Amino acid sequence: MIKNKKGIVFVTVMVASMLMIFIAVSASNMLMQDAQMIKHLKRSTQAQYLAEAGVCDALATLARNGFFAKDNPANFPLTNLGGGTFDVTITQSGGRVLITSVGTFEGASKTVSLEVKDNTPTSLYYMMSSGSDLSLGTFLLGWADVNGDMHANGNMDLYSFWAGWIDVDACSNGDCDGTVSASGTVDVWEGWWWGSGTVTIHGNGGNPIEGAPAVTFPNFDYVYYKALATASGDYHSGDVTFTNDALTPTNGIIYVEGTATFRGTCNLDGGIVANRIYVLGQLHQHKSGTTNVIRSRNNDIVII
Repeated sequence: MIKNKKGIVFVTVMVASMLMIFIAVSASNMLMQDAQMIKHLKRSTQAQYLAEAGVCDALATLARNGFFAKDNPANFPLTNLGGGTFDVTITQSGGRVLITSVGTFEGASKTVSLEVKDNTPTSLYYMMSSGSDLSLGTFLLGWADVNGDMHANGNMDLYSFWAGWIDVDACSNGDCDGTVSASGTVDVWEGWWWGSGTVTIHGNGGNPIEGAPAVTFPNFDYVYYKALATASGDYHSGDVTFTNDALTPTNGIIYVEGTATFRGTCNLDGGIVANRIYVLGQLHQHKSGTTNVIRSRNNDIVII
């Protein structure tokens, strides 16, 4: 009887030991699986963040360089960030544009896609644009040198008399070729019985484009620009004439409640908003900050 009891105890101890080992091994496997799952989740989360960073970087590139930057893959290189990478590609189909970003971190990868649309007012792609008619004239040895495209949603008149000269040329950065277009008609007048004059159009083989689609304009926040000019002391409550001036407004904008007249040779670092703008000489605008607008509240800009 004693021997049988010892055998039973031995078997019981063995079974209990095996159960404990089995439980320990199972718990260890569960812990290892949980650790692997947490590690994989961390890698996947990092990859997700990298993919989202790639989309944000692509949007910033389009905002900074213009929507047409999407056509150059060199603008979206494989980028190292935070121990991983993101790789952005842009595909187009039927006028729809899709940004796809693949984030990779320690072997894990995630993909984020975003469909985008260009909402930039199309008038901003022109050096000079008008929501209605546009007239540009030179005479008495005067000249107008426009480096960029021109468009009028109405009709356009370009006239040059008495040894005047108009030259519509390409942009310095190659984004435009000096095209002249109008949703209505384009009339070019050179000299005739009022002496000689020259109008040169470089874009579209020198031929203006008529019946072109109308361009869109942004909603202009006059209050914002007026506040900037007022804060920097560049606000004028009535008519003002600038003669051979170098204008460098602190906040990049001059605001005139009346007519702004430019005589002689004036240089403007930034932009100007006025009821009317008359250029009776030369006005050279230089980019400064983000307020580089020349805007007439009454749609009245005259360049002579």
